[in-house]
Amino acid sequence: MFSRSLTLIASVATMAALAPTAHAQIVATPHSYVTTLTAASPTFNRPLSGTPVTSLSGVGTAVSYGALTFIPDSTQTYTFETTAATLATGTADDTFLVLYQGSFNPASPLTNALVADDDAGVGSLSLMSRALTGGTTYILVTTTFNNGQFGPITTRISSAAPATLNLGGASAPEPGTLALLGTALVALPLIRRRKTS
Repeated sequence: MFSRSLTLIASVATMAALAPTAHAQIVATPHSYVTTLTAASPTFNRPLSGTPVTSLSGVGTAVSYGALTFIPDSTQTYTFETTAATLATGTADDTFLVLYQGSFNPASPLTNALVADDDAGVGSLSLMSRALTGGTTYILVTTTFNNGQFGPITTRISSAAPATLNLGGASAPEPGTLALLGTALVALPLIRRRKTS
């Protein structure tokens, strides 16, 4: 009976290991991605440029945005740059970047904001660099200077030395995996009782 119980635990553990999990995409730097802002995109009151970020814009009070969550694998300086934008409305292709650490709440846009930039890049494009800590969650918010601007914005993340980024943050086990692990934990005390009797 004891060896049959051990086989059951081994089977449950194997099934838990094989159960699907939500994996984030791992990419190498430099990495470029496109954020397409539309009228259906969420909006927020973007901050003003700064390090630290201390106040909100009186012009960009309801700008559309896209947020990219990532975890760098190494501690070093990373550069964030909008390299292209084709905004269908508004004046010029004026982009805006905000970097958050830990979490981003559009209802509280100053909380966790590390740095924000409007025009440090070419023309009206954004550019900023920041020393980031490996294994820490960051959120890069790509938006525009004015309300009502829509279209694709290309953003590039590069680093001083080669690095990888876990896009989407840490992967989490699916509920089925947690259920299998719970079954294994419940079965362990039963095996111990049978063994001692």
